[in-house]
Amino acid sequence: MEYTDLQNCIQKKGVVIFLDALGVKHLDTEGSCEFIRKRSDFLKEVHNKRDLRAKEFKQELDVDLPDLDIALFQDSIIISWEEPEPKQKLKKYHFSFFQAAGQLLIDAITEAIKQDLYFRCAISQGEYVVNVSNKNVTIIGPAVSDAAHYCEMADWIGAILTPNCEKNYLSYLTYISEIETKREGRLIHVEDVISHYRFLFVKYSVPLSISKTNVFSTKPNSLALRREVFVSSWPVIACMIEPEISISKILYEKSITEKPEYQSKYFNSYRFLEWYKSQFWEGLKKQPGE
Repeated sequence: MEYTDLQNCIQKKGVVIFLDALGVKHLDTEGSCEFIRKRSDFLKEVHNKRDLRAKEFKQELDVDLPDLDIALFQDSIIISWEEPEPKQKLKKYHFSFFQAAGQLLIDAITEAIKQDLYFRCAISQGEYVVNVSNKNVTIIGPAVSDAAHYCEMADWIGAILTPNCEKNYLSYLTYISEIETKREGRLIHVEDVISHYRFLFVKYSVPLSISKTNVFSTKPNSLALRREVFVSSWPVIACMIEPEISISKILYEKSITEKPEYQSKYFNSYRFLEWYKSQFWEGLKKQPGE
C-alpha cells in the first residue's frame, strides 16, 4: 500500500481550472475506455498549448512559467498553474499571467470539443496544495474548493469566473485603466478596458442548472434561472477555425441528438457561441494586437 509522502505536499499560488465532463455517467465499459483515450489526447494538447502560452510569456516578461499540475478523478479534471512571484511591476505581471491562463482556458475548451469532450468549467485564483506520488497527483485547497463549488452551477458547456476570481480580474482591469489614463492624458473608463479584453472574458447572463440556482442567490430557494457573470471567451477560437471545423454545428446537433437531460447544456452553449459571434467577432477581427 502506498502512503502519502507529506514531504511532497507543496503549497502554491496561482490559477485553478476545474473541469467536469458531461455525458459520462451513462457510459458502458467500452465507452468509458473511449472517454479515457479522448481525455489522454486532450491533455496532451493542453500541455502543448501551455508551452505556447509560456513561450509568449517568456518573450513578453522574460519569466519562465512552471509546468501545469493536473489531477484526474472519475469524470473530472483539475488543472493548476502556479504563478511565480514577480520581482517588479506587480499588477502588470499578475494580469499578464492571468491573461496567459485565460487564453489557455479558451484553448482547452475548444480543443475538448474538437476531441468530442464537453466540460463545464470554473476558473479560480488563489492558494492550493499539490501532492505528487508515484501513482497519483492530488490538488486541494481554497482555490480548488472555490472552483469546484461554482463549476456545476451553469447549464452549458463553457467556463465561468468564480466571484473571487472575477474580483481579481476587475482589479487588474482597473489598474490598466489608470495606467492608460495617465499615458493618454484622458479618462479611460474600466468599461473601455473590459470591452478591449472581450477576446479573453465577457460578461454574460449564464443559464443556471435548476438544482444549483442557490449557488449565486441572495435568497434561499431563489427561482432565478440566469446569472450575469464573467465567462471565458472560448468562441473566439471557434470563430477562427470556421468553416474548417464548425463548433456551432457540433453543438447544435448535440442539442437534438443527446439524452434529454443534456440537450439544454449543448443548446445553451450553441446560443452563447452565436451571441458572441454576432456581438463581438467582426469587431475583434479589426482589433489590432490580438
